[in-house]
Order: sequence, then structure tokens, then C-alpha cells
Amino acid sequence: MNEAVLRDELKKLQQENSMLKESIIVLKKIITVKNRTINRMLDCYILQQK
Repeated sequence: MNEAVLRDELKKLQQENSMLKESIIVLKKIITVKNRTINRMLDCYILQQK
């Protein structure tokens, strides 16, 4: 493999890495919101049981 091919491959991997990092951030935000929703539902359920 020559240097140009390796450089191109590195650039592709860096772009992919960047996209994956952004995806992880979005997924963390989604999970946070879902957790809040679940916690709220649980609180309501617990209050109804009393």
C-alpha cells in the first residue's frame, strides 16, 4: 500500500469516527429523555398505589 492510499483510508476512518461520535451523542440524549419519561411514569404509578 502506498502513502496516498493510506492517507485516503485514514481520512475515511476519521470521518467515520466523527459520525459515530455524533451518533453516540444523539443516542445518549434520546436515552436521557426516555429515562426521564420512564421515571415520571413510575412516579405516577407509585403515587397511585398509595
